[in-house]
Amino acid sequence: IQRPFKHSIRCSYHDYIVYEMLTKAAKKEPLILDTRVGALRDASVQWLHDAHKAVNKPELVKKAFEGCVVPGRNIDLSYEKLTSFEVRERLRNMKNEDPAFYKEL
Repeated sequence: IQRPFKHSIRCSYHDYIVYEMLTKAAKKEPLILDTRVGALRDASVQWLHDAHKAVNKPELVKKAFEGCVVPGRNIDLSYEKLTSFEVRERLRNMKNEDPAFYKEL
């Protein structure tokens, strides 16, 4: 999720700079980008909104959780895997196989 989020912010930032420069060029103003905190803060709201729209997709979120793997246990954190028969069976057997870990649960 992090890569598409950051990519979207970069694209939105680039679009903002291009728009600002073209607007200033059309008005024949000096091509100086306003990098004060206030101006960038106001513009960043749109960048974050665009980034949220880019990553707010169920298939992207599911893929991200499938990529999260529990080390040494070969279990990913997807809903399908966590609710599968295999994982439920492993949890039932955990009391006998790994009592220390079962106690932590």
